[in-house]
Parts: sequence; structure tokens; C-alpha cells
Amino acid sequence: MYLIGSQDQYGDQDPRSALSADGAMPLAVVVTRGPDGVVVNDRDGSTAYPAKQVDVVDTTGAGDAFAAGFLHQISSGDSLSRAVAAGVIWAAATVQEPASTPPRWSQIAHSVQALPLDHP
Repeated sequence: MYLIGSQDQYGDQDPRSALSADGAMPLAVVVTRGPDGVVVNDRDGSTAYPAKQVDVVDTTGAGDAFAAGFLHQISSGDSLSRAVAAGVIWAAATVQEPASTPPRWSQIAHSVQALPLDHP
């Protein structure tokens, strides 16, 4: 299980606190930070991933696009780091569009497939 949310949603709360909650614990807490990228918090610590620098037209839907790209790769059996990279790529493509609808996956799939297998 992965918990995905934006830094704004956590406010002053430490996102890592979800890792120590009783019951079903997420494998990782993924925090999107807009132009500051993504931080993945897991039991081993925190790893920051940079955002892809693009010309921003509209940020509406970027978080949802990130989550969709991330979950698509995770459900395909890909690594956590490649899943984050896929989410970042789709979010970057989304903010370049003048609406909240992300581009089709087929438009960005080649960028995801081109990632090295050990993408950090």
C-alpha cells in the first residue's frame, strides 16, 4: 500500500508518522511538492526526487497525473524509483497543457520506457 499526497495536505504534520501508525502500514508515504519534486518516505528513510523542469501552463491535475503514472508503473511490477519517475514525467506533461486533463499515456510512454532499469 502506498499513501500519496501533496505537501499542502500534510501541513505541519510529518508524513512519516503514517509509517508508524497501527494497523495496515503503507510501504511508503509519497509526498508531492510541485516544482520541488517528490519525497518518498519509507522505513529506510526519505529519498527526494527532483521535478522535471518544464514551462508551466496550468498546474490543475498535476498531482492526479503523478499518482496515475506512479500507480501504473507499480501495478506493472516496476521499481519504486521508476514509478516515481513515471509519475514525474506524466505530471510534467500535464502542467504543460491548458486544462486539467493529462495527455494520453501513449504520448509519454516512450519517455517512461526509456528510463534506465536502475533509475534513481
